[in-house]
This record gives sequence, C-alpha cells and structure tokens, in this order.
Amino acid sequence: MHQPNQQLLRFSLVVKQANSQFQPRQIVYLEHGSCRLYCEVIQVISSRQRCWVRPWFLAIASPEEPETIYNLHESANLVWHASEFCLALDAELIPLLTRLNTCDRDIHQTRQQLNYFLNQLWRETSVPKKLSC
Repeated sequence: MHQPNQQLLRFSLVVKQANSQFQPRQIVYLEHGSCRLYCEVIQVISSRQRCWVRPWFLAIASPEEPETIYNLHESANLVWHASEFCLALDAELIPLLTRLNTCDRDIHQTRQQLNYFLNQLWRETSVPKKLSC
C-alpha cells in the first residue's frame, strides 16, 4: 500500500495551523471556485476570529486563457473570517505579481468583479452546512 509522504503531511498541518496564527504583512488568499482574492494581512483580530486585510488583486482562472488579474490596490480594506484564509506560497504568488502592473485598470469593472466574488463567497460561507452522520 502507498504511504503518504510524511513531509507533505507535516507541511499541510503547518498550513492549516497557520491560518489562526497569521502575522501582519503576510500574503493570504480567499478562494471561491476558480477565483482567488490575494490580500496582505494588516491585523489578526483574535477575539473575533477575523483578519483585517488589504486586498492586492483578484485572479480569475480560465481553462482557455491565462488568468485574468484585477488590481485592487485602490479598494477598501476588508475584515473576514480568519478560518477562510489560506497562506499564499511564494511560488504561486511571484508569477502573478509580475503581471500585476500590466492588468486592466478599469476601476468600475474591478469593483464589480470584487463585489461579485465577495457576494458569492459570503453566500457559500453563510449557508448552514448539512452534517453528515
């Protein structure tokens, strides 16, 4: 029988534990479907289990084309459930950051995409989950 890689298991445990121990200036993301919202942690509000973050960009994956990236540096800060964030890895982040200055700067469309993403994420996380017994 195939044994799981112990280093991989330890790494996944560290990443899962890290979301409650984020530090200011770390880059994290929220994910919904094929979209990821990358943000910088400003502060962890432990008493409310929330993260105060500054959105950096929204990346929307498409099977036919390269990811579409929306620059969110001018958008408002966000407070969201800390348990929903994942720590962004350098290897996935750096290629996206190199494309950030070349992305479309249509503020109206950028805000529309961000609002749509957050509404979808809110609906998904606010719906009570059915318990499976």
